Amino acid sequence: MNTGIQSIKPMLNTYEQIQHLKSKGIRFDICSEKEAFQYLRCNNNYFKIASYRKNYDKYQGGKEKGKYIALDFGCLKDLAIVDMRLRYTIVQLALDIEHYAKVNILTMAEDHKEEPWKQNI
Repeated sequence: MNTGIQSIKPMLNTYEQIQHLKSKGIRFDICSEKEAFQYLRCNNNYFKIASYRKNYDKYQGGKEKGKYIALDFGCLKDLAIVDMRLRYTIVQLALDIEHYAKVNILTMAEDHKEEPWKQNI
């Protein structure tokens, strides 16, 4: 029966976040637990990093059922870095497009001898 009340999950500290990821089958071979701890504390947040794990397959049966197959925290960290660089690139592109559009509008206004700032309002 759905009562409309969502279960409240406890806030985990960084150490507990790493333990939770380990319980999901995420390994720390490429990126050590110590490096992951520092990365989560200083560079990113658990929810962003954890969201990337949804792209990976899980075991469908056996004693590892529900755990991720061959997923290392280093892979999640790399995806977060790629995502950040992509966002920065898209933001820069958007700023460049905005600048070009403004220059183009001003050029068209000048070519048509439009002076919107002199219109009677």
